Amino acid sequence: MSMDVLLHEVLRKIHSGMMSFKSDSRSLDDINRFQSFAKAIVHAQSLGYIEQMIPHKEHYSGNGHYDLILVRGGLTHEGVLKL
Repeated sequence: MSMDVLLHEVLRKIHSGMMSFKSDSRSLDDINRFQSFAKAIVHAQSLGYIEQMIPHKEHYSGNGHYDLILVRGGLTHEGVLKL
């Protein structure tokens, strides 16, 4: 899935009220699958589309992958315009 598609999906979910994103489980496979989506959230925040995000990275695998991201404040005006 391209970053543009993931970015739009992230913005849609946040706009609909979803503010917590996490991997399906603590298994390495699920955490690995979550990385693209997590990076899209980080990218959205770097573009100014999200008010604030609080990322958490797991430490038990030694890879420091994202396993949870909380969003606070929802979308910015610029984020809403991207929908």
